[in-house]
Amino acid sequence: MMHLKNFVVLVVCPLFVFAKVEIPPDLEAEIDEYFEQCFEPNGVTMDDIKAYKMGDKDPKIMCFMRCLFVSGKWMDENENMQYDYIKETIHHAIRHITIPELENCGKEAQTGDKCEKSFNFFMCMNRAEPEDWILDYKS
Repeated sequence: MMHLKNFVVLVVCPLFVFAKVEIPPDLEAEIDEYFEQCFEPNGVTMDDIKAYKMGDKDPKIMCFMRCLFVSGKWMDENENMQYDYIKETIHHAIRHITIPELENCGKEAQTGDKCEKSFNFFMCMNRAEPEDWILDYKS
């Protein structure tokens, strides 16, 4: 089983890794599941994640991000933000770094082609919290 040491997104934002936030085991296990679900369908490997440079618009990584957000129910299939769900279910360990920018960055997720909306949201969160919102996967 793969292991995420720290994480960024969520109990979904199932996706990313928080540099400063220590992720509790229950959230880490949930995030691991999202990664496992999203690697193969998007043609992404752990090496791709490790090699990713923040801000690169790599279509595979952008769609991987989309998969993570949809799997975590932060977005629906059309990449519409699910604000109520996020606010009601976000894990307490990441609440303080997610809620303040959620709606602002959600507006950036309203534009773009498929997978670009997820990328836009993620990049906005990264600009707001650059040390916490990073795409990183530890094994």
